[in-house]
Amino acid sequence: MGIVRWFVGTCVSRIYLALVATITTYVVVSESIEVAGSGATDSMPEIILLPLSMPGVLLTLPVINTMQDPWWLSLVLCVAAGALINAAGINGLAALLRRFRARRDEPRTPAVKVIR
Repeated sequence: MGIVRWFVGTCVSRIYLALVATITTYVVVSESIEVAGSGATDSMPEIILLPLSMPGVLLTLPVINTMQDPWWLSLVLCVAAGALINAAGINGLAALLRRFRARRDEPRTPAVKVIR
């Protein structure tokens, strides 16, 4: 349960993952319909999908070169893995900000006790 919390722990990461899933589904379905209707496609869905999860997807790009049969499957896997890496980064940043706020708001005790 703790590992899942790193990916969907905050509201921002949930919204980000839902946005990535929605856009990826739309692009893959529209590409599939276009290929089924005409037999080929001139569009390049990676132009839309890769920037959507850019910092994390750079770690998964070598997977595209190894899986060449269903190109869309490797693209979707790279985008999904990149989005999960980004969501973990978002949650890590949120945890650091919460820790910083907690330290800032805790009462400070004086270092030297004044005796009168």
